[in-house]
Order: sequence, then structure tokens, then C-alpha cells
Amino acid sequence: MAGPEIREDDNFVRPLLKAVRGGDWNATRDFLNEHPHALTARMTIFHGRETVLHAAVDAEQEEIVMELVNMMSEHDLAMQDNFGYTALHISGNQRVAEYLIKKNKRLVSIRNNGKLLPVAVTMFDGHKKLTRYLYSQTPLEDLEAYRDLNGASLLNSCFYQGDLGIHDISLADLALAADQFRLNIQNHGQENTTGSGFKRLYEMKFERAQFQQLLTLMCQEIEKNQYEPYILMQAVFEAIKRGNFEFVYHIGKANPDLLWEVHFESMGIFHWAVLHRQHRIFSLLYSLKKMNAQLKKRDKFGNTILHMAGMVIKNTAIDSIRGAVLQMQREVQWFKEVERICPLTHKEISNKYNLTARQLFTKDHKEMRKEGENWMKGTATSCTVVGALIITIMFAAAFTIPGGNHQDTGLPILMHGKLFKLFIVTDSLSLFSSSTSVLMFLGILTSRYAEEDFLRSLPRKMIIGLFALFFSIVTMMIAFSAALLLMLRGKYRIVVPIIGLAGIPIIIFVLMQSRLLVDMFNSTYRPGIFDRKKKPWI
Repeated sequence: MAGPEIREDDNFVRPLLKAVRGGDWNATRDFLNEHPHALTARMTIFHGRETVLHAAVDAEQEEIVMELVNMMSEHDLAMQDNFGYTALHISGNQRVAEYLIKKNKRLVSIRNNGKLLPVAVTMFDGHKKLTRYLYSQTPLEDLEAYRDLNGASLLNSCFYQGDLGIHDISLADLALAADQFRLNIQNHGQENTTGSGFKRLYEMKFERAQFQQLLTLMCQEIEKNQYEPYILMQAVFEAIKRGNFEFVYHIGKANPDLLWEVHFESMGIFHWAVLHRQHRIFSLLYSLKKMNAQLKKRDKFGNTILHMAGMVIKNTAIDSIRGAVLQMQREVQWFKEVERICPLTHKEISNKYNLTARQLFTKDHKEMRKEGENWMKGTATSCTVVGALIITIMFAAAFTIPGGNHQDTGLPILMHGKLFKLFIVTDSLSLFSSSTSVLMFLGILTSRYAEEDFLRSLPRKMIIGLFALFFSIVTMMIAFSAALLLMLRGKYRIVVPIIGLAGIPIIIFVLMQSRLLVDMFNSTYRPGIFDRKKKPWI
């Protein structure tokens, strides 16, 4: 039983605390020898009425903690402050925790006033290594779901703290599987692999296996107990928002009634998927036999699913796309796809703000369209200048032949050489391709920039223009190299380094523009992101 409380006005408590916090064991021991009751007394100088052991653990004075543990009984080690915390609850040090548990193994099963075990408290505090140790020491029955929420809370904390390596899972409540799925987290990360690449590959495989196991158990529990859909809706809508396809797919398969549930704003799951631009989840709609019933739903503001395609909100999958032009293109793709499957009447339906889906699209995308227009015009202007310079250079080069002309015939002196033919061909190709690029960029500058133009017209012109400009630069450098070889025959020590330097502009152009060119080509010409041939899933 604890000794009397030491009140703040009893000044002798201050030297004890000073000695403990300063790591002075000799002074601490002398004080306790003189005042034995202070070993187990609650000090009112602390709001929580902690003991001297609490103070030593909180100050992370390992030596003093171990000496105090040796002086105290098992019963004394289990003393709790006003909040129900034992010394183990507040310990962030594994060595200290091991020493406490060695003397009193029951400490791992003592709950605080919030009914939290030490393992759950340390996970909340971010002590991952200590959590793994306490988890290995905590009896399984203490974490079972029928007792309390410690198991579920621990698992939730592991996800949100990133300790399991599964960062993108979207779950509001993991209690369904917490009493069935004992994750071996104390062994996580201890396996030996060869090389960092193999280690990362192993970790990814391990993380996915954990996710699949947990998801399978959750689905089994849902199918067995047939939970009311509203219990799962928060987790499902959060999963849709984050693009967690597997979660939505398997949970929906386990409980098909979820498909007919609505969000607090009266949105169905496919409306929510369109709003957050999650194409894989939206593609599940194609395989539903009652697809039209889903499409007819409207939210509390009177918005149809086509209105959702016309809205712009923050933090969607569109944000990961590079540049306003490609973002605008993807937005138009979304609108066209949803429009394609919607009833014709949806095009004319107005919401409570008296806006049709098309009007809402124009209104919400006004800023994005303007950003895309400015970027297109800026890029086209810069590239037009470069293309015009190349035209000027290559046109002039065609009439200033390397080696000169015969005075009597006017024909080039070196016209029968292979290098001369290479020069003429590459010069012509450079001239023609640069002219093509300039025309494409002029087409971009004079475009009307309607929303549909971002779907194919503008990207196509930019792709052709950039490719033609790149080709003209490459052929210009080849023509330059051929001219050098014609004029400086045999002087390879001079010519070769210069030709090598001629490759630098090509490399720079590739590094600067290739990513944009590839992204724009893929977005415009590759198969769409929507899987219209989705197999039935429920």
C-alpha cells in the first residue's frame, strides 16, 4: 500500500526530485534512507500524483530506475498515478521496460483510466521499437476484441504510424479483424536479404501479404455477420477517396448492399469515385447489371453523376498529373466518358444552383483552362523562335556549299562524295521539319482554346511540333558534322571532339522535353484509363 502523500509545501521533496532528475543516485539513496516512506509516496507537486519511480522513468535516468526497482516490491511497481499510468506506461526506453517487466510481469496487463495497455500507449507515443517488445510480452487474451478496444487501437495506430509499412490503407475501424489477425510485428524488418534492392522488394511483398491477410479476414467477418452497410460506409468512402481499389472491390463483394448506400451528402459510391477521379473504382460500374439505377442518383444539391465529372475539388488523383494541359485533358476525358454512359436527359438537368453539368464544367475549369492556355502559348512561342532560327540557318547553309562550286558550271565541287550527299539530305530534312514545327506552333498560338481542344487537337499539335523540332535539331547537328568532315578531311583530332560537342544540344533537348512528349503521347494516344470490359464482380 502506498505511503502518505508528499505535499508541495513539504520542501524536502524538492531535493529528491532534483537528485532524481539530475541522475545523482547517491543523493537519491541518502534521501530515501532518511525518509523510507518517500519511496512509495505520491508527490502532490505533480498534477497526477506520481511516485519517485514515475519521476525517474520520465527523466530517463536508467541507473536510478533500476536501483529503485531493486528497492521496491512487485506490488509497489504496479502503483498508478491519478490517470492510471504505471511506470511502464510512461516508459519510452526498452531497457527500462525490460527491467520493470522482469520483476513484475503483470505490468503489461495493467490498464490506465482510459483502459489502454502499455503497448497501446507506447504505440500512440511513437515508440515503435518498444511497442514491438511490449507486444511480444503482452498476453494475446489482453488484446482480444471481446475484452476492449486495445487490439483494434494498436492495429489502427500501427497503420497510421506507418509501422506495418501499409500507408495507403483507408480504414475507419479495424475491430472486425483485430481479434483474429495477430500480426507478427515484432519480427518485422529483421529478415536478412542481400542488397538494399532485394530488401526493399522483400518488404513490399511482406507489406502486401499483410494487407491481403487483413482484408481477407475482414471480408469473411462481413459476409458471416452481414453488418449493416452504414457501419462500413465511412471506411468505404475514405478508401474511394484514396484510390484503394482492392479494399472497395473486396468489401463491396462481401456486402453488395454497400453499392446502394449513400454518403452524408447523398452521394453514391460511384458518384464519389467520379468526384475524386478514381478511374479503377469507377470502372466497376461497367460490370453492374443495374448500372442505370446507379446513374440516376442525385445528391442533396441536385447534382447528377455527370455534374460530379464537371466539378473540381482539391486533393484528387488529377493533382498527380504533370501540368495544367494534361490535367485539363484528363478532366475532359472524364467528362466525355461519364457523358457517354449517362442518359441523354442528364445533359439538360440543372442542379439547385441552376447549372447543367456542362455549365458547371466550364465554371469550375475556367482557371485550369486559362493555365493550360498560358502554358501552351508560352511553350509554342519559345519553340517557334527556335524553329525559325533553324529555318534561317539551314536555308542559308543550302546555298553556301562546303568546298565551294565550279566556276564554269556552278555545280558543287564535292557533289559526288558521300559526306556531301549526307550534308544535303540532313540540311533539307532539318529545313522541312523545322518548318513543320513552326506551322504546328503557329496553329497552337491561333487556337480558340475551347475545352474540347484540350482533348486531342492541342496535344496533337504540341506532339507533332516538339517531335519535328527535335528532329530538326538532330539533323542540323548531323549536317554540321558532315560539313566539318568535308572541310577538315584527315584532321580527326580536331573534328571528332567538335562533333562530340554537337551532341550536347541534342542531349539537353531530350532531357528537357522528352518527359513531356512521352506523357502527352501516352495521355492522348494510348488506350483510355477506363476499363469498359470489366468482368462482373458481384
